[in-house]
Amino acid sequence: MKKIIIYLMIVYGVYALESFTGVLDNDMFLTDKWYTNGLEFKYDKYNLDKESENIKYNEKESYVLGQRIYTPKTYYLDTSNISLYDRPFAGYLYFEKTKEKYFENGEYTKKGWAAEIIGDFSLGEATQIGYHRLLDFRKPLGWDSQIENIYGVAYLWENSPFYKKWNVSENTDLDLRFVDELHLGNVMLYGKISGFLRYGNINNPYEFKEKKNGKKLLNMDEYYLTIGSIITAKVHDSTLQGDIFNNESVFTTDIYPLVWDNKAGFYARWDDFAFYYDLIMESTDKRNLDWTDNSFRYHTLKFIFFKE
Repeated sequence: MKKIIIYLMIVYGVYALESFTGVLDNDMFLTDKWYTNGLEFKYDKYNLDKESENIKYNEKESYVLGQRIYTPKTYYLDTSNISLYDRPFAGYLYFEKTKEKYFENGEYTKKGWAAEIIGDFSLGEATQIGYHRLLDFRKPLGWDSQIENIYGVAYLWENSPFYKKWNVSENTDLDLRFVDELHLGNVMLYGKISGFLRYGNINNPYEFKEKKNGKKLLNMDEYYLTIGSIITAKVHDSTLQGDIFNNESVFTTDIYPLVWDNKAGFYARWDDFAFYYDLIMESTDKRNLDWTDNSFRYHTLKFIFFKE
């Protein structure tokens, strides 16, 4: 009976919400280096046509469960000599709850909180070893030296203070957006500024529902190319430095305070399904690397299923 109740709760949770998103990050799918893999599942529900102090907006409430895995480039070497590693092994598990407000002028704000775990309970080791065993890859040997258990909470804030859209032709648009972001916690502590350009058939900038003739619609086809840059100012990163208060990890590294990401990708949506791909080039966040090996790339795949 208990299993039946849990099953019904899961089914109701999925189908009562307005959209479901699955995200996969991987460095190259055939290798492991630094930020090697990420999984994220997000459920969204929407409240349309809200108004506060004569300002109209749409609202999206999101619940996110994610995992990120970090390994050194030499993840397959014997752990007896950890000096051969260029960064620590680390798993990062998190749950986020956020609320976003989207305004008529294209700007938006997002606020929320996160619960975060580093260490054994992040399941990073089990995920990577299981994946390698499934595909007959080399077994990672350094998880005994992973960052020790850390538990924390964080305040999340994101704001888009500028948005501009230009119509190029009947079915082609160009838009520009700037975004500020803060992640204030004991596991991760950083701020970001970013800018993005998109070009194509841009109908729905935020993946939220719109209305036409009084009816809610989700089947709005769109497709576009996108490029962007992100500058991150890091104060603390537990996947590299260990616990901010009482670090007992056997191996840690210092961080670069500034990290620069460049990204390019495309987005396509047909009716109630959307697909997103990004290639991200990121500068190193580890001080112990040589300047000739100071950047890496990873891929992001995102799948979105909309439901009225």
